[in-house]
Amino acid sequence: MSEKNSQATEGSGDSETSSSDRSAAGSDEPTCVEPLRQISDYQLIRKVGRGGMGEVYEALHVRLKRRVAVKILPQDRVPDSSKRRRFFREMEAAGKLTHPQIVQATDAGEVDGVPYLVMEFVDGADVAHLIRQFGPIPPLATLEAVEQAALGLEYVHQNGLVHRDVKPSNLLINRQGTVKVGDLGLAQFSQPPSQSDDLTSSDLLLGTVDYMAPEQAESPKLVDHRADIYSLGCCLHYLLVGQTVFTAPSRIDRLVAHRSQPPPPISEHCDYPVPESLERLYRWMLQKRPEDRPGSMRDVLSQLVACRQQLQRELDGLEAPVASPGAHRFPMDANLRDVVEVVFNGSDRVSSPFAKTTVVGMPKRPTQDRSSTLTLVGAVLVLILSAIVFWGPGPVRPRQGETGAGTRSPAVSPAALTPSTVAGEEPEGADSVPTGIPTAHKGPIYALEFSEDGKLLVSAGDDGAARVWEFPTGKPRSELRDRDGELMIDVAVLPAGSRAVAASFSGRAYVWNWDENRVERTFDASLDHVESVALVDGTQVISSGVDDTIYMWDADTAYILASMPNDHQGGVRALAVSPDGRMLVAGDYEGNLSLWDLSTATQVATPSIGNEPMTIWSLDWSPDGSSIAIGGGISRRDGNRANGLVVLYDPERREVIQRLDGHINRVNAVRFSPDGRILYSVADNLKCWSVPDGELLQTHTIPGGELFGLAVSPDGNSVVVGASSGAVHFVPASGLGEPNPADPTP
Repeated sequence: MSEKNSQATEGSGDSETSSSDRSAAGSDEPTCVEPLRQISDYQLIRKVGRGGMGEVYEALHVRLKRRVAVKILPQDRVPDSSKRRRFFREMEAAGKLTHPQIVQATDAGEVDGVPYLVMEFVDGADVAHLIRQFGPIPPLATLEAVEQAALGLEYVHQNGLVHRDVKPSNLLINRQGTVKVGDLGLAQFSQPPSQSDDLTSSDLLLGTVDYMAPEQAESPKLVDHRADIYSLGCCLHYLLVGQTVFTAPSRIDRLVAHRSQPPPPISEHCDYPVPESLERLYRWMLQKRPEDRPGSMRDVLSQLVACRQQLQRELDGLEAPVASPGAHRFPMDANLRDVVEVVFNGSDRVSSPFAKTTVVGMPKRPTQDRSSTLTLVGAVLVLILSAIVFWGPGPVRPRQGETGAGTRSPAVSPAALTPSTVAGEEPEGADSVPTGIPTAHKGPIYALEFSEDGKLLVSAGDDGAARVWEFPTGKPRSELRDRDGELMIDVAVLPAGSRAVAASFSGRAYVWNWDENRVERTFDASLDHVESVALVDGTQVISSGVDDTIYMWDADTAYILASMPNDHQGGVRALAVSPDGRMLVAGDYEGNLSLWDLSTATQVATPSIGNEPMTIWSLDWSPDGSSIAIGGGISRRDGNRANGLVVLYDPERREVIQRLDGHINRVNAVRFSPDGRILYSVADNLKCWSVPDGELLQTHTIPGGELFGLAVSPDGNSVVVGASSGAVHFVPASGLGEPNPADPTP
């Protein structure tokens, strides 16, 4: 799931305009705020929802440094008197409510004619988003979620209010499994409205069609708390089935169905066994006439509790674990906490049954629509691999400089993680130290990083995994897998501990504790691919991806500390932080660089590195901070001009120091030695350059295809390289810094 940190999305009476009705793959886009950077004491970070009643932003209180949600009425809607009054109605309603199952309002006001409402930030996702992404959840988890929502709605009713827009996108669930009811924009007081109140006196249809009680469609101003009971029953159906009660294509047909057709039994459309007591409660809540429904939300709660307790007893009495039915991700006995662990915390209690097929090789800049291409590629690969298995002697590795194609394996066998020598070299004796890990990953290894003490090595690869190895024995220690099976492209090791940050093409950055073998936090503010991660200081992390926004966030909480929208186009591919933690350099696929002052999160320069268009794939800041190494390639070949290119840049004088040609292919990684005297680069081979004069000291040929990952041990004695074949090569640094007379001149 691309489960973005979410806040209440809006219902304006037209579900087609609600963010809850956008597709899961592209919903809740974390759009950074350009025209309005701050309102009152709140720094707006990114948009997390919108609708007819307002836009919701994640924000930070500038003095308290507390993360909140701020809803504002967009300026183009401020002149609309009815929307303005409705917005103030929500302020009034929210201010009256304090309950664990209600999104708490903490502040409200008006700045330059723009009203705003401040609420607690719910760190999680709305239920509609969760179901679209992960599918229906089991009855036990559903009962727990609906029971919590009912508690919140009972409190709303006790305070003389009717919600009138209860729907899955207005039920928010946080990472601890707490469900909260949000969005009181359509709430009304139970007593009849005054003649001057035009919020419900018009003929407008207020609410959301798929969850609207029949009487609300006829006269919104006359509904009472029983309309919320009907809507909650529709939510119950959605959680168990994964679709609305009535599914006719037109809104009018669905309105008519709610008024005249009996609701379809849940058991007919739900793959999970549904207890009869739950089916009866559902039918009771969806009675057409309000007087035929439960008299209060307290009646609903008592039935929900009874159903849940009965179901729990039945599950406890089973002798064997309950398997997942059909293609569902959650077993029958999963409770709400189990669901939350899978969705938000990366638990492997329930693994995805879906295998993915992809193209092996360095990821290219993403396009708008890749689904049809990947489907065709997957079909072709299945035929090719079938032919290889049937006719050929075994798998064939790509030739040097090429990338191959294959099927991403859902797991790596223990034998594949066994350290040994590489490239056909046999160990000299039983106690000999391996020169690498021949099958560290199934496919290219995009990133390598040492732990602070140099005793462990972290790798990230195309097979959707990040792994920890003991160095130099190559013994496997731990593994992290992306929950969607997307490739891992970068890693950064946090200091003083056993944690790393891994960047995934699923749009997430995982804070991973390898000693405990668990995901501590998942940062998912990026729109899509997270392509680079770097450390600022302590637990502060910088990440970037294809949404052209750079985020600075806290690894302990996953809270955004700053968001930095910029002029990069098509994705920020590489990041590097200065040794003192004050400056950031970012590079993109188009060869553009940007320099940032991290103390203010502002861009201070746009350096130029030459007239030729250069794709930037890697950046590294020298240990003394005097230069930046840039690795990539020019987009054309010109006579003797090499395609691969390394540039040394002086960030203080803002000028290029050296342009180092020599690689045949694009330079995928650059790294300085700990003393800053040598620069290593990898593409078709490993090259060592003298700094700052740019003399080529040595070229080291490494088998296994194109080279991607590169790291230098903290003591400077070893260089490790990751190849497209999936092998990690250990290269002693001794001798690499010495000139090699036999090295061919590029």
